[in-house]
Amino acid sequence: MAEEGWILKFYLDEGIVLKGSDFGEGHRLLTIITKELGKIKAVAYGAKKVKSKKRGALLEFSRTNIYLRQSNDYFIVEQAEGREYFPNLYGNKELLDAAGQIAWLTDRFWPLGQLNPKLYNWVLYSLRLLNSGVWPRIVLRNFELKLLAFTGFRPITTHCAVCRKPYRGEVWYFGAGEGGIVCPSCRPEEGIYFEIFPEVVKGMNALLLASPEKLPELLLDERVVDRVRTILEYFLGYQIGEPIRLI
Repeated sequence: MAEEGWILKFYLDEGIVLKGSDFGEGHRLLTIITKELGKIKAVAYGAKKVKSKKRGALLEFSRTNIYLRQSNDYFIVEQAEGREYFPNLYGNKELLDAAGQIAWLTDRFWPLGQLNPKLYNWVLYSLRLLNSGVWPRIVLRNFELKLLAFTGFRPITTHCAVCRKPYRGEVWYFGAGEGGIVCPSCRPEEGIYFEIFPEVVKGMNALLLASPEKLPELLLDERVVDRVRTILEYFLGYQIGEPIRLI
């Protein structure tokens, strides 16, 4: 919702703080994903000061109501009111690292100024699941697949990405360049391809389709989850053009 004056524009929005860094004396430079403005960069003046009302509302990974003023290159946070916090993340290194990975991937795949309500909601769902004690690795694999789906890179897992032959449960291969699974007949002799077994394909499809309510009930073998991680690590890195490491 925007209020327009002669020069200044003000916005009231809801956002999730992905990351922040110190800026000047007592200020914070933030990357925030929002419902109405998409991903933005914002400066919160005085937010690092102990008595600042913005300090607690703009913690990393918090869901916050923010009142923004638009500047030339970024937004300025005039007011902030915290709506939802995830306290269990901060006292557990594994959970904090998992939340950090979600934030980092979101930042890399979500361009500034673009709206992505589905991805916004899934970031929020994933933080809630981590905070509630759901196995972090299954939350991450679900998030990574949803991230790919919501940014236009959903991996093909139901048929050969080259010839479109339906997958019937054989041992196939996963090719990043092809965007998904490839049958033995279509696999080139050169290039990096990951052997993918039926239980891994089934696991990827289950993770892709799982809702936030059903994800805690999803039972996957640890070896399947680890193989999905290896494949997604390469596939996500391929999309952004650099190697990455996933938890």
